Amino acid sequence: IVNGMKINALPLGTDISKPMSMIELNIEAVPEGLAPKDAYKLTLYFISKSGGYLVPVTRLVAQKPDAEMAIRELLKGPMNTGRLSAVFPEGTRLLDVKCDTGDYIQLNFSKEFSALKDNPEMEKLALKAIMLTVGQFEGTESVIIKVEGKEYVPSKGQEVVTTFVNEYE
Repeated sequence: IVNGMKINALPLGTDISKPMSMIELNIEAVPEGLAPKDAYKLTLYFISKSGGYLVPVTRLVAQKPDAEMAIRELLKGPMNTGRLSAVFPEGTRLLDVKCDTGDYIQLNFSKEFSALKDNPEMEKLALKAIMLTVGQFEGTESVIIKVEGKEYVPSKGQEVVTTFVNEYE
């Protein structure tokens, strides 16, 4: 609906008659032994080495992904390490995950995660990558992050809630 009227195309002809959906961006190579037709798509966010911003990457996986799988894949880092970097400090592990159906996910990381506090810009990107990655799963309203079982408190001034430039209601 544009200016209160339902239209099927924009002035230069772009078709908007059907609902819009997310497209796959930066598709990684298909893992050996996985046929593309049998793969599920998962969007992960890694750090660009050239500019310190997050880049969406589509990873193909063998099982239908959920939030826990997505975080485990995020921990593996990008396949293209020439242009992208992992968002977690080296050695970070996911110790356990707790989910409350349709409400929150609680992620408990190893102590290496705390090294993010030494680099506020990296911490900001890592927290945002986590939120964007789990946010693709319907029903996950919030994320609780723990380190070795204790609640993680971001550095002073860090924004935990992810905001979007193109978000509107």
